[in-house]
Amino acid sequence: MSILDLVEKQEKFDLFLINMASERFRQCFSKLETLTAIEYIMTFPGRIRIIPVEMDWNGATEYQIERMERSRDPDHESRSTEFHDRFDKSVNGMPKPVRLSYQSGFDQLVDHGNPYGRLVFLGGFNTEFEILLSVQKLFLAGQLPVVISDLCSSPSERAHFSSLESISRFAEIIDTRDLQKSEAFGRQ
Repeated sequence: MSILDLVEKQEKFDLFLINMASERFRQCFSKLETLTAIEYIMTFPGRIRIIPVEMDWNGATEYQIERMERSRDPDHESRSTEFHDRFDKSVNGMPKPVRLSYQSGFDQLVDHGNPYGRLVFLGGFNTEFEILLSVQKLFLAGQLPVVISDLCSSPSERAHFSSLESISRFAEIIDTRDLQKSEAFGRQ
């Protein structure tokens, strides 16, 4: 059974948007692709429950923070405000983010008996840290994580795609074009 078959059988979905904040968006390499994915996903408010999550690195060791910050290169930051304004407008109506410690799991957010089912979508920033970590935590919590690849990004294109390869061991990887092919999200 393909992931799209599972998508079509589930009526509603949770979508965890990890660190979907302007300062993270400014450094991502794939701004137009990410914006297009956000705008597409926002057209399904009845099917998708959006749960913004802000990963809190309080309590991390100095080494852990240094490793994470190393991937945030200000040279990648775009000077154009067109994409930034569009991003801010797109995420403006989202609920306030839930703060999660990087050490905790998603147990307080995942209701194992909820009507949204076990299949959960993920997107956000940065693919090589918070998305990878979130996928592993959801997988270990018994969920079926599905990463929407064009709804994720990183400052480095190479790190993004390498991380997606690693993530594919724990989760399905799709993009919004795959969703558009399904009866549940596109094809009528």
